[in-house]
Amino acid sequence: MTPETNAAQFTKRRLNLREAEQIILRNPIMVNRTDKNLRVGFLNTNHSRAATAMLTEDIEQQQIDLMLINETYNFENKVVGFPNRFNKIQNTDNPRAAIIICNQNIKYIPLLIHRDIIAIKIQWMDYELLIITIYCSPSEDISEKIHILDTVLNSNDNDRTIIMGDFNAKSNVWSPRETDRRGEEVLNFISRWNITVVNDPNSIPTYSCTKGESWIDLTLTRNIDDRQIREWKVLDQETLSDHRLMLTEVNFQKTGRTERRKILKLQDMKILDFKRDLKELINTFSEADIKSENLEDYIDKFYEGLYLICEINQKKISENRRKNVIWWNSNLEIKRRKVRALRRRFQAIVDFEERTARKLIYKRELAKYKKEILIAKQICFWKFLDNVVKMNLFGIPYDIIKQKECNKLYLNRISRGNGIYTNTYTKTQEMKFLNTTFLTFRTML
Repeated sequence: MTPETNAAQFTKRRLNLREAEQIILRNPIMVNRTDKNLRVGFLNTNHSRAATAMLTEDIEQQQIDLMLINETYNFENKVVGFPNRFNKIQNTDNPRAAIIICNQNIKYIPLLIHRDIIAIKIQWMDYELLIITIYCSPSEDISEKIHILDTVLNSNDNDRTIIMGDFNAKSNVWSPRETDRRGEEVLNFISRWNITVVNDPNSIPTYSCTKGESWIDLTLTRNIDDRQIREWKVLDQETLSDHRLMLTEVNFQKTGRTERRKILKLQDMKILDFKRDLKELINTFSEADIKSENLEDYIDKFYEGLYLICEINQKKISENRRKNVIWWNSNLEIKRRKVRALRRRFQAIVDFEERTARKLIYKRELAKYKKEILIAKQICFWKFLDNVVKMNLFGIPYDIIKQKECNKLYLNRISRGNGIYTNTYTKTQEMKFLNTTFLTFRTML
């Protein structure tokens, strides 16, 4: 690239920055929409002042309610470049992630303020949502960040959740590229928490520069119905950053169907009755005259019949199935989810070598999980003993030591052989020892 080209690009960026700042000054931004569509944006600004200024204009044009940012533009350990009317949630130590509350009607509570992870709970209309943004640097281990996400989700297990961030991970689940090691970590996390990947693998790249293109910015949801995701897109427009603006629109309008979706599992069925009814259903459709014209109708009828069979043959499960154990904790819950996810992944592999390798990983994590269970039980037991001692420090153990409760450790009087019984504890103990010793000796002879 020639010096003239560099100078031209630099001049263009300066002009874009000035133009963006002038637009902001002319048009004060205030997003106060009242419909039920929540618009959440994400952008990695790459620490660029120009990209931050341009983003402020995009917030107004796209009517964004929440803006999630990675690699923020900072000054004196603070995210700058946004109007003061916006609420900024950030860490105070050179933050690399931030959440900007653009809609003044949104009420929020910060849950976690980390340099690279921000988690807040917001009130949107009649709903509570968990909003998380995360930045995973390509030069740092992603496992630590995933563990923090595990902890946050474990504490808010039932909340509707939206996660957006630059994971710097590749996978064919959300892109045309092959899965790398970091992508494996993210996939395990997704499987562990039953998370939905909103990204479209056929979308334009979320990252684009002179070195290449990639799909490393992700939008993940949990406990949100797919039908409520009204729109997800990557905007093909200039951001003055090497990342593109990613936009998600969620609609929480109540539909006619208000009941919670029921998940039917095979292990919850009366298996013999289920097989019998399923065989009859298949035989019924095998005799039908199915053509291309009536194929859709027969598919609907088969689905209705299958659902009815599952409903009829469900086991009756007692409400009090299992009481919570006192030694169980959040770390064990995370470990259990991880072990179950690893087991599902290795069981789904067909290739023998890859299946064997994944099985070894699963067995290794399973052994660690079992060991942590034993440690948790021991710690819980010792805490229980400490509480007992604190509650009754001068109880029976103290009285036994002080010989105030000797009746707790007593011996019966023993006959000496001449009809006279022992009358002291010491004499009784001596006779007990002599009888036991010599009886054992005579038995050996």
